[in-house]
Amino acid sequence: MGADYESVQAAIATMRWADSDPLAFYNAIKEQLEEMELLTNDNNTQLNTAPTVPPEFDGVPEAFVKEHLELRSKAEKFDKFMSDYENEKNTTQNQQQLDKIMSELHTKHGRFDEDAVLARMIKGMNPDDAVKDYIKVVSEISNPQKQAPPPVLGSGRTAVDQVDSSKLKDNKTRKALVAEILGGIDS
Repeated sequence: MGADYESVQAAIATMRWADSDPLAFYNAIKEQLEEMELLTNDNNTQLNTAPTVPPEFDGVPEAFVKEHLELRSKAEKFDKFMSDYENEKNTTQNQQQLDKIMSELHTKHGRFDEDAVLARMIKGMNPDDAVKDYIKVVSEISNPQKQAPPPVLGSGRTAVDQVDSSKLKDNKTRKALVAEILGGIDS
């Protein structure tokens, strides 16, 4: 905007001082102008304040109050602009940093769902651990563990090996076989 940052900060501080104690600010400016002989006694007469002047400006010339309020409005707009600019700058820097981290993670770990990894990072995991946890969960879901083999019931063979499936067609035989297998488990 053509002004250095320190000058802008000093201007904002001055406007805040003028806003917090306008009468002291006015008197300080008036004193400086008198010392520089820019304000003579005929220019120094105070004007009666109009009823439109806020009470905190009582005794201050209306022209000064008007100028002060305009400058305050401009300073508030500028302050908001600077705040928005800083927020946007920080957001942009944070996004660039996140993009860099994700790119490094993709290089190191390959493909993964960024949203799922970000959710883990938000919960406090570091980026590498978040990707590793995501990959672990996905592999567990996509490759379910093999079912445990049937228990060994007797003579070193599993229950499945001990059953003659041709005899299981009859309901009575099935019940007897199950009763026999269960009886062998308790002993």
